[in-house]
Amino acid sequence: MVEKWCGSMLDKKEKATGRLEVTYRRIDDLTLDPRNPRLHTKNHIRQVGLSIEAFGFNIPIVIDANGKVICGHARVLAPKALGRIEVPTIKLEHLSESQARAFMIADNRLNEISLWNDEFLAEQLKEL
Repeated sequence: MVEKWCGSMLDKKEKATGRLEVTYRRIDDLTLDPRNPRLHTKNHIRQVGLSIEAFGFNIPIVIDANGKVICGHARVLAPKALGRIEVPTIKLEHLSESQARAFMIADNRLNEISLWNDEFLAEQLKEL
C-alpha cells in the first residue's frame, strides 16, 4: 500500500529535493491536523514527554507552509503538557496537500511495518 501512495506521488511531481532547515516555533502557532489518522493516548503522550526529557528534542516536527502539523502530533502534545512553549520544526513547502497527507500516512506506516532483530534488541536492552 505504501508503494502505491509513493508511486502515485512520483507520477504527479518530480522527486522532492532541497535542504531542510530546523526552526524553533511556538507550539501555539502550530495547528494539529484534525484528520490525523494516528491516535495518541494520554499514556503515549506521557511516554513521549519522558523521552524528550531524557534524551532531548531530537526529531523536529514536520509542518506544511501554513504551520499545520504533518508529522509529529505527539511531539507537539507532549512538550505542551510539560509546559514548554516552543518546539523544533521543519517546514515542507514543496508538498501539495495530497502529498502531505500521503507522507503523513507513509511516515507512520513505514515504521509500523519494519521488523526488529530480536537478538540485537535483547543484547542492547541487556546492556542498558
